[in-house]
Amino acid sequence: LRPLASQGDARAQSDLGVMYAQGRGVPQDYAEAVKWYRKAAEQGDAPAQYNVGARYQAGKGVPQDDAEAATWYWLAAQQGFAAAMLDLADLYEAGRGQPKNLVCAYFWKGFAAIGWDFAAEQRDQLGPKLSVAEMAEARRLIQAAEYVDDEVKHPVCPGEPISISLKNSALLDSVHVLRRLTGLEVDLKAVPKAAEVKLSAQLKDTPWEEAFAQLLKSGGLR
Repeated sequence: LRPLASQGDARAQSDLGVMYAQGRGVPQDYAEAVKWYRKAAEQGDAPAQYNVGARYQAGKGVPQDDAEAATWYWLAAQQGFAAAMLDLADLYEAGRGQPKNLVCAYFWKGFAAIGWDFAAEQRDQLGPKLSVAEMAEARRLIQAAEYVDDEVKHPVCPGEPISISLKNSALLDSVHVLRRLTGLEVDLKAVPKAAEVKLSAQLKDTPWEEAFAQLLKSGGLR
């Protein structure tokens, strides 16, 4: 498994992370687990993205950080990973890492419930906490969202406060993240690597809305 992981195989990297997290066949080491989870997550592996988020939420192997956990849950949720949707919803419901937002909490639990009965139970328990207007908006968002090619399209709640930073991760480069956020079809191979790195450096720590506008102006998205 380790040779495959070292060669960049995302599934092997994710599985090796699980082994270190659980102490199966290797000494338990949360920091080592996060290292391998992150390698897989940066290649777009949804379970690994979820596990990175879970480690940040628990503070195991990395400093405890609910906001960082929410970001990784959000990325996994974009790919239809139901557990990430539920944990992201819990953060919204509790106002941890993100401002409290019951519409977004209900949206993510409701969307997860489309294919998971356990999520339906959580959605129904949350329902009485929403006003009539909030419930109507959450249901409208659920109906508007859909899966296309195993990714969730149009799932962002209005005003959803998650702000994707463009530092620390190859996955969070400008073009790749903005493609996920906007649903635009962007040929990543057509973007010169040097230009991509330059854009990422320029947009470091920039909220995605502003970053998107800057990328359009610069011609980074066509």
